[in-house]
Amino acid sequence: MKNNNILGFTLLELLITIGIISVLVAISIPSFNRYGRTNELAQIANTMKSAIQTTKNYAFSPTILKAPWNAQGQMPQEYDEYKIVFKSNPPNYTIYERQASGLVELESATYNASDYTLILPGNQNTMTIAFSISGKGKMIMPSGKEIITLVGNKISGVNKVEITVDPASGQIVVGQIK
Repeated sequence: MKNNNILGFTLLELLITIGIISVLVAISIPSFNRYGRTNELAQIANTMKSAIQTTKNYAFSPTILKAPWNAQGQMPQEYDEYKIVFKSNPPNYTIYERQASGLVELESATYNASDYTLILPGNQNTMTIAFSISGKGKMIMPSGKEIITLVGNKISGVNKVEITVDPASGQIVVGQIK
């Protein structure tokens, strides 16, 4: 007596299943790569925002003990100026503190120029954002709205994000990735 109840899959069923899975994987890989690059772009933009905020925090932290007093026992007109300098080629930033001996570098970061482009206002190569406190305790902010654009060179579809420093409110905002 012949048993017709064979358990398992035929070769044709296995090949069709493998073909469907291959097509789904081929469609999902570019989306996954773009998602990863978009997240990387957002992370770098947030790192740059954090660097601007750090510069601002350095300037606005209680520094009265570090301020050199003049002979009349008064605070100087300005003290403890901190600057963040952005350069477009290669894309990088450096945070400086102004001291009596000159500018002292506190921290910096550089990004791969083939992956990212930093576009500064007016297509300049360098931009400086400075924060300080006057002798009367007044915060001195950048004079105009500063907008830095970070562009991901290897991302298709989604490729840029803007970082804005608003002098009126002091807010540092990372915009939507476009």
